[in-house]
Amino acid sequence: MRRLVLFGLFFLSLLANAAPVAVPPLQQQVTDLTATLSADSVRTLTQQAANLEKTTGHQLAVLIVDTTGDETIEQFAIRVFEQWKLGKKNVDDGILLLVAKSDRTVRIEVGYGLEGDLTDLQSSQIINRLMIPSFKQNDYNRGIELAVEAIIYQLNPEHKNEASSQQAHSQPDAAPIDEGSSILWLAALVMLSSLFRKLTLLKKMFFTGLTLTIGVLLFQLLVNHVVIWLDLLLSFGLGAIGTLVAPMIMNALLSGGGRGGGGFGGGRGGGFGGGGGFSGGGGRSGGGGASGRW
Repeated sequence: MRRLVLFGLFFLSLLANAAPVAVPPLQQQVTDLTATLSADSVRTLTQQAANLEKTTGHQLAVLIVDTTGDETIEQFAIRVFEQWKLGKKNVDDGILLLVAKSDRTVRIEVGYGLEGDLTDLQSSQIINRLMIPSFKQNDYNRGIELAVEAIIYQLNPEHKNEASSQQAHSQPDAAPIDEGSSILWLAALVMLSSLFRKLTLLKKMFFTGLTLTIGVLLFQLLVNHVVIWLDLLLSFGLGAIGTLVAPMIMNALLSGGGRGGGGFGGGRGGGFGGGGGFSGGGGRSGGGGASGRW
């Protein structure tokens, strides 16, 4: 009998150790279980997600956990999506940005209805070009903010209409246009100028332009084996002017005319309640998106 009891306790301990990581309840757009994000970053991300839902109806949620346990981040992301039901029912226009901090993994999970607007390739580019470089420097605030800005830009109706128009008027022999390249260039300029944010405006413009010019010069020497001086001059001008213009363009595209103040009281539609709550609308994930590790 004693052996049976000990065996039962051992079996229960195995079950406890194998229990999946619990999915937290969905109460707001940003759920940080690791206290990683600053209060300002949480407010910014929350407002951006709220603006996205207000203008497009799409739901975006950010979740930061310590670990996904024995599950892969892909498995855990699907389980979170199933419980949170991001996006509208039968439209499936939800997106989950998931970070497992101790596992050093990240996932962008895209609902069925948005897989054509935010492709797997674009999700991978956002992770590898925007998030992981910042995460490697322990700057989680900037990495997640840049990722959310890039996601929202891809879902912006004006951007989608512009991309469709460009594709319709492109020449038959023209090279295909990467829809995510423009936002990545803008984000790169914003990141580059942020490195010199403590300098005066003129110095920031100079060093941003100089850094971009050096990068283009190295590319010409290593890849093309020829220096094109006009390209270097254009690169310097683009970097200097981009220091001023890129953040304004990003803000205009993402905020849709400016961020509102305050919280999420009455008057907002979508998944917002009168007390500031946030809930899913019955959407599903089709397994689309991308993952990364740093």
